[in-house]
Amino acid sequence: MMDSNNNGDLEILAQRIARRGARLPGTRPYWSDASRKLKAQIRDPNCKSPHLFFTVSAADIQWPDLHQHMPAHPGAPPENEQEAYRIRMANLNDNPAIAAYYFQKRWEIFYKEVVKPQLDVVDYWWRFEWQHRGSSHIHGFLWLRNAPSVEDLKLDDDQSVHQFVTFWDHLVSTWNPKPDHPPAPIHPSSREFTTLSDSQQELVELINRVQRHAKCSSYCLRRDKTTREEVCRFRFPQDLRELTELVQKEGDSLPEFLTKRNDPLLNSHNPTWILGWRANMDFRPVLSPHAAISYISKYVSKAETQSKTYQDILRNVVGQSNENARIAIVYQKMLSSLVGERDVSGEYLIYLLLITPNNISSPGSLPCSIQMSNVGVL
Repeated sequence: MMDSNNNGDLEILAQRIARRGARLPGTRPYWSDASRKLKAQIRDPNCKSPHLFFTVSAADIQWPDLHQHMPAHPGAPPENEQEAYRIRMANLNDNPAIAAYYFQKRWEIFYKEVVKPQLDVVDYWWRFEWQHRGSSHIHGFLWLRNAPSVEDLKLDDDQSVHQFVTFWDHLVSTWNPKPDHPPAPIHPSSREFTTLSDSQQELVELINRVQRHAKCSSYCLRRDKTTREEVCRFRFPQDLRELTELVQKEGDSLPEFLTKRNDPLLNSHNPTWILGWRANMDFRPVLSPHAAISYISKYVSKAETQSKTYQDILRNVVGQSNENARIAIVYQKMLSSLVGERDVSGEYLIYLLLITPNNISSPGSLPCSIQMSNVGVL
């Protein structure tokens, strides 16, 4: 049996076991491996940086076409909104397989019918993720055929900046046609598709309900290290602007893409996407390869918060094993510890067991694309 006090041996063994854990979807070493592969793809000169970073969330409590598949679907909508909410919540809690499968299929169809033809996508990378309460969302990158090259963007070249701003200005929006429009009588995400016409009125009702940062809370408030004041990490409220600009602020390492804005609380979106998807989203261009790497580290391929080092986990396993325990048992116990580092929601578990073994997707259409299709879920 290995001596648990021999730090050198423990560290070497812990790293070796952790590398084997890269095959276990959702674990910390799994996401570390996925992150390294995606960063390598971006650094490859044949592939380069993606052009767009996006997030799409689920209006799983509201989407009527999701709940029509639920066993407890009442047919006609209940007249009492509180009763309708209770039924929908029960549906989601009792039928995680339907919710997880529906979200996956909704996104696949939306990508095929809307996203890919609209933006002329040549490659993509995304991951499904479940919040602690179980609700689904997706983080991802898109590579576009005709978008300006991120590597060729030169902030001191007016033509380069103009080309970049002109391309993205009509795709990324923070403009609200009617910021003071009263709330819709029913949640706009709960409307039946047969009643929709993709009008400006519907756009206004949607963005005022699902795209506005209405109130800061502990989720977004952070204490500024310099001023010690609490500030919103999403930088809301934001300044109003008449024109879209690419701005390099003094002291910042990266430029900012500041779209024309008449609503200080509106999050960036694409009008076509939000009218079709009908839930909260984030939609913004990637401004540099370095920014893409930062997005990967912070959003796209993050693992759970690391409470222990691999060495600490292994030391604990060794300490709980008797002196005659085989090394295979130590391996097994440590890998089990990595799998058990986080809580698992019902939708997450169903997704792993019944739908697909994992959930990173990349089509491999670019010369450098690393084949990552079906390799993970968090």
